[in-house]
Amino acid sequence: GLSVAASFDIDLTQYRNPPERLMPKETPKPAQTDPKAAEADVLTRLKARNDELQKIFARYKGRDGVGELLNQLLADPAVTIEQARERLLVKLGEGAEPLGGGAVAESGYAFGGWVQPGSGSRERDFINAASDAVLLRAGLRVAKPHAAARDLRRMSILEMAKTLHGMHGRDVSMMSQREILGAHTSSDFPFLLENIAGKALRAGYDSEVATHSMWTRDVDVPDFKEQSRVQRSEAPGLLEIQEAGEFKHGTFGEAREKYSLRTFGRLFKISRQALVNDDLAALTDLPAAFGSAGRRLEDDEVYKILTGNPLMSDGVALFDAAHNNVVTNADPISLTALSDGRKAMRTQKGINGAQVLNLVPRFLIVPAAQETAGEQLLASLSRNDQQNPGVPMPEFVRSLTLVVEPRLDADSSTTVYLAASAEQTDTVEVAYLDGERGVQTQEETSISTDAWTLQARLDFATAPIDWRGLVRIST
Repeated sequence: GLSVAASFDIDLTQYRNPPERLMPKETPKPAQTDPKAAEADVLTRLKARNDELQKIFARYKGRDGVGELLNQLLADPAVTIEQARERLLVKLGEGAEPLGGGAVAESGYAFGGWVQPGSGSRERDFINAASDAVLLRAGLRVAKPHAAARDLRRMSILEMAKTLHGMHGRDVSMMSQREILGAHTSSDFPFLLENIAGKALRAGYDSEVATHSMWTRDVDVPDFKEQSRVQRSEAPGLLEIQEAGEFKHGTFGEAREKYSLRTFGRLFKISRQALVNDDLAALTDLPAAFGSAGRRLEDDEVYKILTGNPLMSDGVALFDAAHNNVVTNADPISLTALSDGRKAMRTQKGINGAQVLNLVPRFLIVPAAQETAGEQLLASLSRNDQQNPGVPMPEFVRSLTLVVEPRLDADSSTTVYLAASAEQTDTVEVAYLDGERGVQTQEETSISTDAWTLQARLDFATAPIDWRGLVRIST
């Protein structure tokens, strides 16, 4: 075939008015920029990115390796926010397996995504947050609420149950309310209910005023067997040893007070209807009331010891002239009466009867009828008796801590007590089962009654351990 090649070399300068379409295009010159302004813009965007990274990572700063990852990302300006999120998820998921159906609070606090195999940490995290949310919605005080609790306050009990099912990958769309609430299926929901009730019960327990805690000693015991509290005597005095003389053995005396833990408790039920109706009063108010009742019971048992005056291991009553811890005065709330009580306590001797213990009263325990008189006496700067007007009130009186206990009024409206500090000597002991101080809870679901039952239980005991740190002053 025929091959034709053609080329054109046109000199446009030969034309007076060359066509515009044939004229060469001019390359536009780049706009001039201020280097300082450009640098400031870059720094502003970098700071905004870093601030956002700090907020994202703040929720997980306690996790292993998260802090180190954040430092790496902050040092690399090329990493975007989305890339940082992806790398964070990878870090959180190391050694874990994904589960479906996670819940996300309004604040962005994620409960789904990753969980250590078999640990249930995601579910426990949600249960703690949801429990605190319910308590806050019910108006109960929560000392340190979960970070996501305030974002879950609008979630109903039924919605919380659905969320827990979703965390296990269960589809609740075809479930009845009974099944969602976990009455007859395997679910974490009963644990949520127990957690809510347990925290409400603890809130009621902690909020109840218990005056005995000011002056008694709390201890833990391992079991329900009889406990023996040994009071070891003071060390025997040192003997002078003559030249080349023989050293002699010293012995300690002992006294034992015995007691055993007792169990107190009640059951209460919450119906399925109350849960469906999101009845917070049934779920929080009743447990809180049980908690308060448990704390009051402790006070009851302690002050029964003071008014009941039980026998000690030596066969003598707690308050007895033989124990040198009773004072009689027409006005128990007077400087003279308290001075005699202090003298009796200071001169108490140890078990061997050889050494003076020099115990000091720290608490003045009075019935409600003597509260005002006690406040006036302890607040007085000078003695108010006729024989010594203007004489300063002794420091020991003004340093006493006033304990007002209305339980004492039923026994006597005039009798008062002095108590030494538990750090100096034993007086009355309040014992709990080890690891279970305060009221404990345990739940179960009843198929026959379609109700959820909570057991409130308190294992404790009270016992007088030593009379030497107590003095009774009566008319």
